[in-house]
Amino acid sequence: MVINPEVIEISEGEIRTVSHLLADKLDPPDLLTSPPVVTEIGTTDLTLANKIINATTITVRNRTALTGQAVQFRVSGQKAGVTYSLKVLCPTVGGDTVGEIIRLECV
Repeated sequence: MVINPEVIEISEGEIRTVSHLLADKLDPPDLLTSPPVVTEIGTTDLTLANKIINATTITVRNRTALTGQAVQFRVSGQKAGVTYSLKVLCPTVGGDTVGEIIRLECV
């Protein structure tokens, strides 16, 4: 699985909604569909909740995600000084499953 080069910074004690754009993995007009799966790799600190597909157009780190192009979830429980790896997988309307490994760095 591809490791996304971007590292998302998060602070200890925060409860945050994280959005991850998967538009580059989709062949138009394909879209993501529920349920997305987000799992922690190699650590067990995090609580990952409210895993959804974006229902409206949103901005994800200065890029536009049209409806059905991004996975969103809530994260908490992170510890300072730890970089977390998360596997993000999601089925598509067209029957594929797309995903990436993303990293969250707790500063």
